[in-house]
Amino acid sequence: FTNIHKDWVRTLAFSSNGKYLATGSGDKVIALIEIPNFTRVHRLENYHTSSVLTVNFSADSRYLVSGGADKKVNLFSVYSQQLLMSFADIHQGSVNTVVFSPNGKYLASGSNDLSVNIIDIENQRVLKQIPDAVSYTHLRAHETGRNLVCRLLLEKK
Repeated sequence: FTNIHKDWVRTLAFSSNGKYLATGSGDKVIALIEIPNFTRVHRLENYHTSSVLTVNFSADSRYLVSGGADKKVNLFSVYSQQLLMSFADIHQGSVNTVVFSPNGKYLASGSNDLSVNIIDIENQRVLKQIPDAVSYTHLRAHETGRNLVCRLLLEKK
């Protein structure tokens, strides 16, 4: 269980089903580690061209999303480790945080370009871009009836 990354780990997340740990590193690699035995490691390589800064699982543990210093947001199937969609042009800066809506229909991504994007997964398009004058370091998604609400934890400049 060594030599998974060649650079320091910048982000990690556990799947809600307890079967996986995902890590992202400055080496541009996402590692998908099967737990609790830690004997199987899937390396998701060549999907980011710079450091992987954030990873997160969907609530049902079927999908993994990543964001990086290359301004990309990537969505993967956990079971097949295949890339399902990629957005390379929705942010002007590093993607620092990504989160799924609880129902798994939407993604939110936050960037140091001072924006948050809400992505419709099924239709593979950005529904809304929210500009602001702060850097988003963390997002949490909550559903209230028909609305998706993102709580933003802000880093003051």
